[in-house]
Amino acid sequence: MWFQNGDGLIVLSYSYRSAKAQAQLKKIYNDIDIFVEDTGNRSMWLHILKALLPPNTRLASIVTLGGRDAVTKACRLDQTSTGRPKLYIIDGDFDFLLGKKKERLKYFYRIRASNIENLLLTEEAFLSIALEYQPKKTEESLKALIDFPNRYSYLDNSFRLLFVAYGVAYTLQPSLQTTGHPVTKLIKNTRTGPIVEKLKLRNRAVNLYLTLAKNVGIQTVRQIRNSIIARSNILPLAQVVSGKDYLLPLLLLQFKAMCGYGGSNENFKVALARSFVAKSEPWFARRIKNLSP
Repeated sequence: MWFQNGDGLIVLSYSYRSAKAQAQLKKIYNDIDIFVEDTGNRSMWLHILKALLPPNTRLASIVTLGGRDAVTKACRLDQTSTGRPKLYIIDGDFDFLLGKKKERLKYFYRIRASNIENLLLTEEAFLSIALEYQPKKTEESLKALIDFPNRYSYLDNSFRLLFVAYGVAYTLQPSLQTTGHPVTKLIKNTRTGPIVEKLKLRNRAVNLYLTLAKNVGIQTVRQIRNSIIARSNILPLAQVVSGKDYLLPLLLLQFKAMCGYGGSNENFKVALARSFVAKSEPWFARRIKNLSP
């Protein structure tokens, strides 16, 4: 099946029913079978996976299935040994925020973050790209310019409560738009680059709560909201706010203003993935290294 991604590129994903057949076709240049949600950006995934796999493990291609449900269904159909190591990988999405457990399946792994993109957002990765685009500046000056710890903390303070509202909406009325609402509608441009506009965030959350209260009742909304807030307070930002839909797109816009970066969203993911290291998701690293056929 063909899809058009966010950068307007036509990309191919496979039906979950054909997942094993696709892996079989790729076995001549893969030592391991990897199945993911994404419909594109295989380069990003290959950089990430090669940082986790044992040295000399051949991996030249992955099977993209076009969605979380497709990966889960394909894994359900593939619960017996094929004599080859394999792994079906899904994002966390709202699972951590809502306290949802992963389905118990063999060869199945859920990223310990909202999206795989959350794991790409590190100071080291941003600094590496900045040095490439601003070669005349020192590492110290670029590190100060990016100011990643404070920038990331600012995003935490900005988006966490909005995603509580998204979690409430997803629980009570899944048809309501949540992360599909573009982050670009919640920011404003300044002389130094785009920033979050707090009033827009507040209005976005309030409008969701008003809609939900009208449809299911204020008491139900309050009950669910309180439970999600309590869970949110003990979770890292990566398990609460979507890196794919909110954090990475906004950071990309800010990075373009700071360092003159000219690549697309998908180019940016690949550039960040080149700096991916196992410590970004140590559980994932252990799961990859301990794979059995």
